[in-house]
Amino acid sequence: MYQRKERAAALVESFLQSGQKIPFSPAIGTKLVAFANKPVAQVEVDQLVRLLESDAGFAGRLLQLANSSYFSGVEKIVSLRRAIIQVGLEEAISFTQMVYYRNVLPEIPQRRGFWSDQEYWQYSWSTAVAGKSLAHPKCGGNVLPGDLYIAGLLHGVGKVVLASDSSADIRQKLQQAEDSDRSLEELQLELFGTTDADISRELLVRWQMPEAVCRAVGSIYHPESAESDIQEFAGLLQLASCIARLSQAGADAAAGYDEPGQTWVATSSSLPLADPVFLGEQVEEICRMLQSRNALFADDAAARGVPADSPSGEYVPSGKQKKPWQRIIHRLTSWL
Repeated sequence: MYQRKERAAALVESFLQSGQKIPFSPAIGTKLVAFANKPVAQVEVDQLVRLLESDAGFAGRLLQLANSSYFSGVEKIVSLRRAIIQVGLEEAISFTQMVYYRNVLPEIPQRRGFWSDQEYWQYSWSTAVAGKSLAHPKCGGNVLPGDLYIAGLLHGVGKVVLASDSSADIRQKLQQAEDSDRSLEELQLELFGTTDADISRELLVRWQMPEAVCRAVGSIYHPESAESDIQEFAGLLQLASCIARLSQAGADAAAGYDEPGQTWVATSSSLPLADPVFLGEQVEEICRMLQSRNALFADDAAARGVPADSPSGEYVPSGKQKKPWQRIIHRLTSWL
């Protein structure tokens, strides 16, 4: 295990020193996490406005969102305060976190058989939204919604580190992983001496993310092996990742578990989600919500200049998608 951590640390150090202007400790990111973990009634809008005004990109993107087809009203919105009110405080904080980290991290280079940048972020966003939903009191967990959101958004950042390495050796190893039928985790250990989860944890530690977030991300593949105080968090994160894949919002290269009923939460936890009927209801509800909110992600894609008829793996408007619900319901009922 020590060698895995050492190898992950070396890859993260190389990534941070790569000359791509990646911050060693993005202070704005930790402030956004603090905002996300406060009850809405305790968030001071003026403080959030000041934070967003510190980066012109934040202000512009949030105004674009408020004036998008998903949120737009009759009048054009030109102030940040009005934009926050239009979008909603929680949505504004969550969206800003995605915008921030998507700008901080380098764009994933397109490679044959590999996920695209748009695909990666749609999947990560879906995992974050699903995780935040699983933090609802009805699910019985004891994890902060803001922590589950940021863990879902950044749990796959280790893949970005690997994909951004331009060395011929790394490219060759990534191609080997893509062409193999073996589990990605097993292949990563063989080829790199560590896993993308180890790399993600190391980078989030460097970025001074909450300790629980870092540890849960590092244990996403195997919550059953995590220390007892972080098992629930890692298990809910694993389930959120599974739901994001099930909703077909992007394609994650780290397959992990294929069905919600096979996750640690469903098989080994004492949470209400261990009940297959309740779990099925929550999975279906979250999948429907993700499908309905794809328009929000599409508006963000449009703001970034990504065409609606983008290549396979990128966002396609819901009207052009194959309707997924019969397939999702079939998969849900197959393990109920």
